[in-house]
Amino acid sequence: MDYKIKQQDKFDYYFDTNNSKQEITITGKIKVILHYKNLTIKKQNKIIKELEQTVDNFKIFANLEDIKPSQQPLKIYIFDNKEDYQYYGEKKGLGTEGGKFYKENLDSPPTIYVYQQGNILNLKHEFTHYLTHTNIPNAGSLPTVLTEGIAEYIEHLSDKKFNSQSNSIDLTEDEIKTKNITQLLELKYSDNFYDNDMVYKAGHAIIMHLNDKNPKLLKKILHNKNPEQYLDQIKKENNKFKDWLTENNTDNAMQKINALEVTKGGFIASKKEIIDGEIKDVNYYTANIKNLTTKELVGEFATVEYMGFGNYIRCSSAAKNIHIDISLDSDYRHLKLIKKNNNEFKLIFTNKDGSKNYTESSEYQYQHQIVKSKYAKQNSNEPITDEKIDAIIAELIEINANTVTNTDLTNRPLDTIFSVKKLGNGMASALSLYNEEEKVSELLCESGIFKQIEGQENNEMFIFHNGLQRFHVNYDNKAYLAIENEDGQYKAAFIDGRAVNNDPYFDFSHLHKNELLSPNITHINQEKLPVLQLKNTKIYNHKDSTFAQYSAFQKEHGHTIKKGELLDNKGSASTEDDVHKAVLHKENKAFYDFKTIGFYINEELRDQNNNLIDGSDLFIHDHGKNIRYQLPKEITYLKLIKKDNAYKLAVCDQEGTEYTDIPDEYRLIDPIFAHQYEKKDHSNKHLNIGLIDFKQYTEGTLFKLKYDPNDYQIPRDKNNEILRSSDNQKYVTKVKIFHNDTEIGMLSNDHHNFQGDIFFSIDYNYSYNDFLASYSPQIDIIDETILFEQGDGDIGDTNRGYTDYKKINFVKNKNLDYEITTEILYNEQSSSYYPSYQLLANKQSNENVSYYRQHSNIGYAGYQDEINECTDNDNGMIISEEIMYI
Repeated sequence: MDYKIKQQDKFDYYFDTNNSKQEITITGKIKVILHYKNLTIKKQNKIIKELEQTVDNFKIFANLEDIKPSQQPLKIYIFDNKEDYQYYGEKKGLGTEGGKFYKENLDSPPTIYVYQQGNILNLKHEFTHYLTHTNIPNAGSLPTVLTEGIAEYIEHLSDKKFNSQSNSIDLTEDEIKTKNITQLLELKYSDNFYDNDMVYKAGHAIIMHLNDKNPKLLKKILHNKNPEQYLDQIKKENNKFKDWLTENNTDNAMQKINALEVTKGGFIASKKEIIDGEIKDVNYYTANIKNLTTKELVGEFATVEYMGFGNYIRCSSAAKNIHIDISLDSDYRHLKLIKKNNNEFKLIFTNKDGSKNYTESSEYQYQHQIVKSKYAKQNSNEPITDEKIDAIIAELIEINANTVTNTDLTNRPLDTIFSVKKLGNGMASALSLYNEEEKVSELLCESGIFKQIEGQENNEMFIFHNGLQRFHVNYDNKAYLAIENEDGQYKAAFIDGRAVNNDPYFDFSHLHKNELLSPNITHINQEKLPVLQLKNTKIYNHKDSTFAQYSAFQKEHGHTIKKGELLDNKGSASTEDDVHKAVLHKENKAFYDFKTIGFYINEELRDQNNNLIDGSDLFIHDHGKNIRYQLPKEITYLKLIKKDNAYKLAVCDQEGTEYTDIPDEYRLIDPIFAHQYEKKDHSNKHLNIGLIDFKQYTEGTLFKLKYDPNDYQIPRDKNNEILRSSDNQKYVTKVKIFHNDTEIGMLSNDHHNFQGDIFFSIDYNYSYNDFLASYSPQIDIIDETILFEQGDGDIGDTNRGYTDYKKINFVKNKNLDYEITTEILYNEQSSSYYPSYQLLANKQSNENVSYYRQHSNIGYAGYQDEINECTDNDNGMIISEEIMYI
């Protein structure tokens, strides 16, 4: 499709008013005209519900008996995504903001511009601006901070997490240390992210304070045509406001329930990383766990993870970007319990009888040289000595005996020898400790560290990562932990919100936890656990609510996705990391097994004269079984063959010689994984339009596989030059398919399966931090197409547009009942800690009003896969070059 036609009228071209308009009435009075391109019926109904809820909340807030509509209907333009919002809305003044309300003059209709990002981003916020403008007589005379504060207050009135109300309180409390309330009221929109964000946060906090402590003053401000005298009274509230902020900050709320805080500890390392198109210094720190009341240190997160990776024991530090691999076939796959001079109990690698340490072996010397070479490249200005490298490696291979799971090894005799075993069948597995034939524990495969980027000294990020589950969650500045005792077992959980009296899932007081990842209890001093337990509230899991589960009616008469056979148990005692096949059921009968195989390829490297230095490697990855094959460099072709009366694509070399060293289920690729796609010129998104029609080619036809030089995973600077943290770094991209010199499509790299009780639908060609995680994923089947929908069983803040585009098409085939092909709109936006923002005029007049809502792309969680890897030429192994923090 040619997206460049009708360039002179892009906005009208985008919103075809004959086919994408719906007139609705909110609360029987407010006439609304919705303009959109792609909006499901469920989402349309959800919009109506959100608008009605916003009206109800606004009436209570503003003390209004009824709502007055505008003279002309409210127009709401809903773009499919952020890129369309910016491109097609350019002439309407739309930019990098997250939404906008605009009323040009008395004769023009009020208008809202928003876009889909999972939900309709900031819809309640912008609609509140409309309600304020039409129902508050002096709205045009209010400071920007208060108008944005009102919109924030209504938008987050029913928010159940502390990243809205509490975040506004905490940031404003910090800001008021250098500013008074008068200065806060004078804040204006800014193209500086932090300054602009404070307009919303401070306004939100001021409105919450007035509504809580001085509602009479708030009423006078809202309902007097000349509110200046009452605004002056706010300025006299400075000390009361400061006290209210302190009383209601998150630390105090968490202290009341005996929660623990996770704060930045000691310095670990500094390294160069690519951030927002620049190579910056990034500092890493330990993560301390403290009692909020006494500030006593009660624990510390591990900084080193231990996993079985292939046939190796991998000891890795994300902070230092260094790992040590010890072969599971070597003599040094054993651990001996020792006591250091500082009375710390450690486990060190030795041979079977403990007579020779790993550090005395030739294997250690080889690893020593690799680490020394790599460290020298990363720290070229620092003198590198063998003693320094020994100390760095010691931090990886000397294991704290207190951090192994489910047991206290310090009660065992010194010099006890434990063997290390990898029990999982997949590429990555937990490592188990055995004392002779008895399994006594597992090594930790998780870590928690703080990250601070150069130039962002006031912003720290806590990152908790689980290598076995290939997943991370992050929290700005600090995190909070809750300790509970269930059936005699202590458990730790990250808290994702303050205690709430009720929510859509439970009609009683409870606490929210992060259901995507929970830390092991061994990070905390075990002797302190009895006094660290949660008080005055209780955690209830989202999955235990009937609202998060499929109804009996849906199971019998609708579509559900259920857990199938076990694909990978990860070699651990926990079932939370077990991977199961996902099976689609129709009317309670198995209907389709979701696919788990994906394909990716790394770059080829060329010199300045375009001579090939290093060719591409094709990877075939079964994400369910966690089995990955790296094919030889010459195997970057597909040959069309017929097998069992069906077309297959056999991996081969340029002569057509098939590669047969891997199982047929991987080397003979089903054409279901090969797609055509379209791409808009103004966006990095790809829209799959169906399968490649291989019937037009003869048997034996060869297709070349190439990397995508414009893939979203390849970072570039402002001059569009590729950035690399090391000379030998190779980025992994989607796989493009060529016939002769013509590109005809790409190979997919998505998977859908259960991990524990959570269904994950993820596409690495699309994004690492936008995906579906759900206890009861919702789908519709329309015109032989499966559409993913949002549902009450969805968890986390992960789905930010994924379900808007994810679909699976049924294609009838003579030989099969159905074939199914995955389609997705690929979102190739670069990760950004601080997105840029455009300053928009906000004229304070009833005749010309423009409000907009800035939106941050800072992620909450991300799925990590070994696709984020490059070849390290020092040892020829595929290593994790950098953890994907988004």
